[in-house]
Amino acid sequence: MILNDKQIKALALSDKPLISPFFPSKVKKIVVNEVETKVVSFGNSEFGYDITLGNEFKTPKPGVILDPKNNNEDDWFSFKTNEPFIMNANSFLIASVKERFIMPLNLAGLGFAKSTYSRLGLEVPSFVFEPGWEGYPTIRISNTGPNPIRLYPNEGFTQVIFFQGEQPESSYGKDGKYQDQKAGVTIAKV
Repeated sequence: MILNDKQIKALALSDKPLISPFFPSKVKKIVVNEVETKVVSFGNSEFGYDITLGNEFKTPKPGVILDPKNNNEDDWFSFKTNEPFIMNANSFLIASVKERFIMPLNLAGLGFAKSTYSRLGLEVPSFVFEPGWEGYPTIRISNTGPNPIRLYPNEGFTQVIFFQGEQPESSYGKDGKYQDQKAGVTIAKV
């Protein structure tokens, strides 16, 4: 079963919150310096949750061979910004997310890019939040188009749909390599 907005809200407001911070309805405008401004929407929606782009990013250094078995921080440029920035054509980065998730053992999440960005050539490969996983996700973003794209930290950029089922025999649990991932960007590891 796919969870609707009421079910997501109930889980987010429980004693073990599914999502925090949590916005109970879709945010389309914010007030900045007493001026109402449109944003790329985020928050609870009919059958999912639009998560917000954080302010920490990593992009690989030129000429480096990326290796999941031998990946280290020296292979990456890191930067932080709360300001909109340009992502070059035919490039990718890994990004932080503002929300922390606590997945119940009978729930999985499937995420993908918002159509607002997809229509510009931005791709977020699908990703899964496993039952029992907790933490701040790190998400890959690719600009597959020929034009640069402006990204907006602290606004929506990807959507997660939650699927509820019978509790599986196993879960991501304490042994998962990305369990209890801290805020910020986590590089690949084996």
